[in-house]
Amino acid sequence: MSGTVFIAYASPDLETAQRLGWELEDEDVDIFIDKNIQAGDIWPKELVEALNAARIIVVLVSDKTDQAHYEHDEIARAIKRARDPEGSCIVIPVLIQGCDEEYLPYGLQPINVIDGRLAGGMRRVALEIRDRLKALGGDPAEEEVELGYRLIGPAINLDRVKQWDAFKQADREASDRIWLLHGPIDQSVELFLQRVQIHLGAEMQVARSVYRIMREVDGMSAQIGKDWLRHLRHAVDPGGNDVVAKLRSQPSLIIVGDTPLSDFDADECKGLEDFLTHILPSYLEQNDITRGVSILVPVEYFDHDRGFLNQLKSWLKITARETGITFAELPEISLPSWEEIEDFLCAQDPPPKEATQMRIKAMYDRMKEHAPPSFRVLAAIIDRHTQEKNP
Repeated sequence: MSGTVFIAYASPDLETAQRLGWELEDEDVDIFIDKNIQAGDIWPKELVEALNAARIIVVLVSDKTDQAHYEHDEIARAIKRARDPEGSCIVIPVLIQGCDEEYLPYGLQPINVIDGRLAGGMRRVALEIRDRLKALGGDPAEEEVELGYRLIGPAINLDRVKQWDAFKQADREASDRIWLLHGPIDQSVELFLQRVQIHLGAEMQVARSVYRIMREVDGMSAQIGKDWLRHLRHAVDPGGNDVVAKLRSQPSLIIVGDTPLSDFDADECKGLEDFLTHILPSYLEQNDITRGVSILVPVEYFDHDRGFLNQLKSWLKITARETGITFAELPEISLPSWEEIEDFLCAQDPPPKEATQMRIKAMYDRMKEHAPPSFRVLAAIIDRHTQEKNP
């Protein structure tokens, strides 16, 4: 992803800055961290250029920031750039361990911060920064990477084979299922959902209409169970006249959520629980829709925060009991092994040459030394190398 993220930090926070930098690089984001300048030094040309070229300036805020004179200089320059009406730069303060908002330097208080102390740590911070960088738009290089990612993504012939095979097994048995699909937030659960929406009808013996319940419809977010039911009706028939007839006339798959579920507050959780365990089963029973309906609930999470997943699992088991539809937990979406990647590469027509495969393996091994790379980064690397004119 072209477009530098400049990371400003107090010297004692270098380790945290480097960790955030590695996480951003895993998301294919260019970063700039200066590790050599001390307080009072003259700003070198490359540092000034990096700060002026940055699309996002991240300010790590800790209990050391107040005494970090050099970081204060960076903050002042960052705020000046952000206030420029012709500029395209935003400043993002990130709270890290050992501080709260009272430590924010003057000039940063009005800006919404990212709390790096919450579950997910620098991984969650990096994903939010990546999304804000994408939202700035106007980046041709980003569009090129995304296009390449889409070319390989929807195929999902890597680790996603296990999940797709489960769908095909249920299809062969002509069975309805309540599916739970889950995986870490950086392993692209959404891509499997795209495959389901695009290829379910073509690759299965039993043709199913796919309906995806949006979390927000006409500006109204789903807060209580009845909201989710209203959004289901809208997904099946926006006009609202033939919902029951459509669900009765052809087998269907209902996907709950326009994106994988992950960030619900307590009230929203209660509303979703009410929809899954009471309102949806009652609606299907009252309208005599007892066969031909499968349900897919996708959820993604940070590695050490699976509480919401466990809640969903218990709710869906109640849904299964109330509807008589079999509950099935799909294998976790995870990073493919090198053997699975190699099988994917060899199945291409023509397959990349051995030297290209070795370059991909070397990059894969190097990334895993620090932390498992995201599926998005892995897919972009594979696509970039397999699209070379002379592999």
